[in-house]
Amino acid sequence: MASSVFEDERVRLFDWKVIVAVAIIYSMNAFLLEGASSLFPHEERVTIVVPAFASIVFGPVIGGLGTGFGNLLLDIIDKYVLSDEGLAARHVLGFFANMVGAMVVGLYSRRTVIGPDDRIFTWERILQAIRNTLASVLGLAVVTGVMIGYGRWLLSFAGLDTYTFEQGSTLAGIIVTSNGFVLLVAMVPLQLAFLWVERRRARTYRDQLEESRALSKVGGVRGAPVRVESFKEQGKGFVLRRWSTVRLKVRNLLDIPMRYRVEVLAQDHVDPNVFYTELMTPNGVDVIDLQVYPFDDAERVIRLVFRPWVESMDMLRDVFEDDRHFAYEYTYNVLLPGNRRFRVLVSIVGIMALIVAVAQAVRSMQDVATGVAASSGSLAFMVTVGVVVAELLFVFLWYQYRKRQEGVA
Repeated sequence: MASSVFEDERVRLFDWKVIVAVAIIYSMNAFLLEGASSLFPHEERVTIVVPAFASIVFGPVIGGLGTGFGNLLLDIIDKYVLSDEGLAARHVLGFFANMVGAMVVGLYSRRTVIGPDDRIFTWERILQAIRNTLASVLGLAVVTGVMIGYGRWLLSFAGLDTYTFEQGSTLAGIIVTSNGFVLLVAMVPLQLAFLWVERRRARTYRDQLEESRALSKVGGVRGAPVRVESFKEQGKGFVLRRWSTVRLKVRNLLDIPMRYRVEVLAQDHVDPNVFYTELMTPNGVDVIDLQVYPFDDAERVIRLVFRPWVESMDMLRDVFEDDRHFAYEYTYNVLLPGNRRFRVLVSIVGIMALIVAVAQAVRSMQDVATGVAASSGSLAFMVTVGVVVAELLFVFLWYQYRKRQEGVA
């Protein structure tokens, strides 16, 4: 891994939730941009970058299945919902062609990972972006195009299609050139932009973890005989449903040796929740380690109550008079575990929303220039806004699911 930030971000070979998410994002944006595809010479499918990204980031299995089902979902929307037609053998062929093509991308590409302090514009990263782009062209342009074009010709032998060899060759050439054009133009800059987003995200997450290490004092006792000199998390920070070690350093301010019983009152699980300091000499120090297991990803409260532990009541009365317990209160922040799959999906949604907005803006200007009714451009804009809102809602629901998955009510 590029950084310790990614220790909780292992990429699984198979994750049905990510497959469903990739399929929805692919089909949703492909459907929205279908009208904007007329802006290009061969009506290229701009959203072909979604399965390319998914295969590079998540691997061949997730990328392949997400792409195949995404293409099938798009056909279902187009045929069943909008055209009141049924699916044909060519749509099943499209499912397998897109799935196999995306798997080829995942097999021949290299995973894109960047740490919070890594550079983006290095020869290694640029060459990796070029390699991944060529893998995308090989899989989602060449393999997919050949399978669909010549596959439809082969289906004609079983009476499931009417394509001749020449028509199949033409269709294969169109898919290879149109998908290849989009991938060659878009994938290198989009991968570099993705690296920038990932590095920024990694830095933010690292900084948040570092900030969460310090417990903020919000309450204490004036003139207490014991002072908490430091109270700090010793690892990477407080992470939901992960054990953290907190080190407590206390100093005896009395001019006589003293030992204290300490009760820990917290919103999270703390082990131990009751402990005893060593017998500290005057101005002596003791260091204690506590284990904390957070139950929620929010600001949490922990309270330390010190009680003198003496051998006789006379000493207790002589030294402490009436005030015999001393409380200190602290707060700390807890984060959700780093989840690269969720963050990558957010990045893909953001990139596609930007592409959709730009494409629809260009299409609206084209409509105005060619004298198309203004209402058409307004409708396209409203549809774009609706899809972007739907994608943001998807991101929010995914975050809520992550919280429930981690056991947060």
